Amino acid sequence: MKITVDMFNALRAITNYRGGQALLAKKCGLPHQHIQKYVTGKVKEITLENWLKLLPHLKPYLKDNYTPKGITQEQIDQLQEISSRSPSMPLDETILLEAYRKLSSDKKSDMIKEAILLAEQEHSKHKMPSGAMLMAAEEQQDYSPHGKPKKSK
Repeated sequence: MKITVDMFNALRAITNYRGGQALLAKKCGLPHQHIQKYVTGKVKEITLENWLKLLPHLKPYLKDNYTPKGITQEQIDQLQEISSRSPSMPLDETILLEAYRKLSSDKKSDMIKEAILLAEQEHSKHKMPSGAMLMAAEEQQDYSPHGKPKKSK
């Protein structure tokens, strides 16, 4: 997501004192280097996950009901609610997990296979031989969620 002029000005305003960047980084759980790059304009993009971490601290420095272009306040509220359920998990993984939980068992199986194939294509230099991840997933499906073998029919 592009860092807008309003976002940039709010970041500058909140960190415009000695130690401001480090304090903001600590409060929102981001590395100090990220804050420094946002404030100095060295990066022009920010992840939605990082924006959601900064937003509560920047709100007093932004116009009322400010939302970045292309994102509604309702979407921000939904994403914040989702991320609060699994604060230690990255937002994109939390969103995927939420969607995955809504699928039928058959769809979940298909989705796992597809994700593994995509991962193999993306990381062709992976230590595991081609197809081994898929075979491991298929073997895993023969077990219950508790690691015990499923009973044969």
